[in-house]
Amino acid sequence: MKIRNITLGVAALGLIFLGGHAVGVNIIGFQNGGTNTAVPAQNLLNPTKSIDVDETRLIEGIATSTPWSSIEFDLSGNKKWKEGVVVEQVAINMMAPTYVAEGSSTSTFIGVGTMKIDRCPLAGDKVSILYCTNLLLGAVAGNQVNSDRAFGALIIPSGISDGYQNTTARIGVYVTGPPGGSTDLGDQVITLTDLNGVEVDMGTYAADAAVAVTNPAGAKFKAPVAGSNVTFTNESLGLWVASGASRFDGSMMVNTSTPVTDFDLHNASATTTMQITSNGAGLGGRMIVEDVDGAGCTEITALNGVVTSKTVTCP
Repeated sequence: MKIRNITLGVAALGLIFLGGHAVGVNIIGFQNGGTNTAVPAQNLLNPTKSIDVDETRLIEGIATSTPWSSIEFDLSGNKKWKEGVVVEQVAINMMAPTYVAEGSSTSTFIGVGTMKIDRCPLAGDKVSILYCTNLLLGAVAGNQVNSDRAFGALIIPSGISDGYQNTTARIGVYVTGPPGGSTDLGDQVITLTDLNGVEVDMGTYAADAAVAVTNPAGAKFKAPVAGSNVTFTNESLGLWVASGASRFDGSMMVNTSTPVTDFDLHNASATTTMQITSNGAGLGGRMIVEDVDGAGCTEITALNGVVTSKTVTCP
């Protein structure tokens, strides 16, 4: 079903108004073998009413190489604006509702959202799916745009409303399991290769002409900045691993852009480059390294300016 450029206030495009409020919508057409077919008006005031379209007859006969969308918003075409600096524009804008309680008692919501997508499509009878996604941002092919900067997704963390003084956290993106439960892995019989909350794979980039890129990266983080009337108790961090180990299969570098070894520490100023400490008494200032022949390990310790070493069992 293709919805084309619906404009509020233009009854000819299918919106039905009563007392100045839209109470129904008539989807004026959806693709049916290249023909636009009308869908009866639906009553928005009746929550049991929905737009019900049988897609079976529409999909039959379509080539497997043809993309199909159950609902497609066709917002293409030129939108003419006045000259000058134009404020931020979006093709679709969803405005969040405000929930209020009916009586004098307080209503507590476990969670709310402006939009929800329950899961990605399921494989039915005699169907296998190589990958599925709840939300695909960007075209699989032909996703070039001509703006100065382009974001696959732009997420602006929420602030705090005046008068509400019980906030404990503000998080831009939160990946977690079901509230109060665990994610069910079903009766899986083979080993899962990966189980990741977030995976970034930037892929391969090619160009029609010579293009130089100064700083390519799969992920880049900048620490929060404390503005007026805001105090950070601890150091502002660009990255915080709260628990578990961290693994780096490639090279790691600090304050340098070109690694020479697997682990490069660089400091351009006359300050300490690396510090090793421990919360336990008598444990700080020691380091274990593998011997060059790979046959054992050596522990290096420091005490009052004296560095000593001894052979130890490798961890």
